[in-house]
Amino acid sequence: MKMPFEWVVGDSSKGLHGDRAHVYDETGHRELHHVKGHYLEIASEIFRMLSDPTRIRIILALRMGELSVNHIADIVDKSPAAVSQHLAKMRLGKLVEARRHGTTMFYTLADEHATHLVTEAVFQAEHALDDAPRHHAIEHAAE
Repeated sequence: MKMPFEWVVGDSSKGLHGDRAHVYDETGHRELHHVKGHYLEIASEIFRMLSDPTRIRIILALRMGELSVNHIADIVDKSPAAVSQHLAKMRLGKLVEARRHGTTMFYTLADEHATHLVTEAVFQAEHALDDAPRHHAIEHAAE
């Protein structure tokens, strides 16, 4: 059975191309991508950063667009100080970008990738908990 993607991580000292990952596209054709070890380490750090439920809620809130720390705090039901600490870590991880207006800090998602990761993680959680995941019901209703 062919998986949607298969990581084959080798010893980067064995060649110029570093670690390898075999990825299958939508048509089932295998594409060969070269993934350097440091990218795998950073990817692991990103997953670790997203392992906090408050940070997941922050990313979901920021899908609406730019929000102030206080607005985010209201949405995720945490104190502004706690949200600021999470956002500082997320900014270091380049998941969010900040803008100051007077004394107020505003945040946006740096790009769409964090949203995709969180969305897919929530879909996977639905599969883990439900016999009929909600996102499949929505897909079938649209057909």
